Amino acid sequence: MLPHGIDSIGRFRFGRVGWLGLLSVVVACGGSTSSGDGGDAGSTGGAGGSGSGGSGAGGSGAGGSGAGGSGGSAGVGELPTSCVVPSDCVVVPASCCGACGAPARGDAVAVNAKQAPAYRQQLCSETACPGCDMPRDPTLVATCSAGNCELIDLLQHPSTACERNEDCVLRTNQCCNCGGAQDIEHLIAVNVMSSYPSLVCDPDEACDPCVDTPPDRAHAYCGADGHCIAEWALD
Repeated sequence: MLPHGIDSIGRFRFGRVGWLGLLSVVVACGGSTSSGDGGDAGSTGGAGGSGSGGSGAGGSGAGGSGAGGSGGSAGVGELPTSCVVPSDCVVVPASCCGACGAPARGDAVAVNAKQAPAYRQQLCSETACPGCDMPRDPTLVATCSAGNCELIDLLQHPSTACERNEDCVLRTNQCCNCGGAQDIEHLIAVNVMSSYPSLVCDPDEACDPCVDTPPDRAHAYCGADGHCIAEWALD
C-alpha cells in the first residue's frame, strides 16, 4: 500500500496529508522533557524560651532550609524572537529532535536566526536524537511581525487561497523568484495575485524581474480546502 500523499501513478502532494505521508515513510524522532519536583521546605525554628529568676538569655531557634529536588532536564527560557526584518528569522523544530531534525507542522517555531544555534543547544543539551534525516516542509516559513519572529503556515495563509487551479502558481519560498531554490524543500504554490514576497522579503531587498521555469515534475493546483498546493511527480 502506498503511503498517504503518494498516489498510484507516483505523485506527491505538499498538502497536509501529503507531508504527513512523507513523515510516515521516515522514522520520526522526537524528544520529551520533564521538570523535577522541588524538595520539601525546611521546618520553622522554635522560639527562644524566656529566662527565670536572674537575667536569662532567651534561646534563638534557627529554621531549617529545604533543598530543592532534582528531576528532568532543565527548562528553556523564552523563545529568542526579536527581529527587525524577515531575514532575521528562521524556522526550527519546537522539540529537540523535530521530525528527524526538521521542523514539521505542529512541531515548529520561528526564532531569531543568529540566536537559533544557542537556543537549540540549550534545548537539546541532554538529548541524543536518532540518526535519521527528513526534508524540510517548504510551506512553513518565518516572517517578522511587530518586532517578533512569527511562524507562517502557508497551507492556512491568505497568500495561498484559491478557488480553481488557475489561481495557483509555483514559486520558491525564498524572497526572490529569480534565482531562488526550487527543490523539494523550497518549491511552494501560491495564489498568482498574492503578495507573498512581502512576508519573506526585507523592505530594502530588490529582486531581478525574471521568473525561473519551475521543474517539469512539479505543478500547482487548488486543493479541496481552498489553498494552493505544489504536487511533485516522483521518479
